[in-house]
Amino acid sequence: MGGVNGPYGFYPPQPYTPYYCPYPNYFPHPEPSPPYYPYQPYGAKDHEQAKEVDIEKLLENIDAAVRDQSNCRLLQKKLEEGDKAFTNKIFNCLIPSIGFYMNDPFGNYLCQKLFAQCSAEQLAVVIELVADDVVAIATNLHGTRSIQKIIEKSASDPVLLPKVIKLLEGHVTELVMDNNGNHVMQLCLSSIKSPENDFIYSEAGRNCLKIGTHKHGCCILQKCIDYATSEQKVVLGVMRRRSC
Repeated sequence: MGGVNGPYGFYPPQPYTPYYCPYPNYFPHPEPSPPYYPYQPYGAKDHEQAKEVDIEKLLENIDAAVRDQSNCRLLQKKLEEGDKAFTNKIFNCLIPSIGFYMNDPFGNYLCQKLFAQCSAEQLAVVIELVADDVVAIATNLHGTRSIQKIIEKSASDPVLLPKVIKLLEGHVTELVMDNNGNHVMQLCLSSIKSPENDFIYSEAGRNCLKIGTHKHGCCILQKCIDYATSEQKVVLGVMRRRSC
């Protein structure tokens, strides 16, 4: 095979080689393929990581652990095992700043798991500590879920239920007119029966016009009517006529 005459002289033919280029640095070679990772079911990675992470070290710096999504998830998995000793450790770590963690994007999930596992006495301590900030927590995008978990756990407990009623009493109007807080009141209507839920109807009746003309409040007022007993419907009707 002969050469090729060009403007700069005679060039002999070049043999074919993969990726051949007279300027080898001009066209870089393709990057190697990434390594293959076999499929793992959801949660398998967390369990493997749990074996490597020292849970006790996470508890020593609980603030950093709660704010880290993977470490917070590991603590939730550990809580789900139902170990009372570990539940008590988590409770003691979180309780000094429980209101802050209830509003945290990751911490609220850990608080929900804790409330589901802790004792009635421990939950009573939580209710007492968040009493002054209940509106701020219940109207928070993340905190509202934690408050709802407390209500779910307390609705069937004759000791905790009066504490929850006292916690929410006087804040009904604020909560029903809030985008997040109204979910708390919806749960109260569906889980707390008469006459324990009379505090909702009393305040809703006094502010019937204000609540009924609000975009969130009107929905709660309709649910009040749906869940009301005949006596509670009379109360709402009397209060409505007085407010008009």
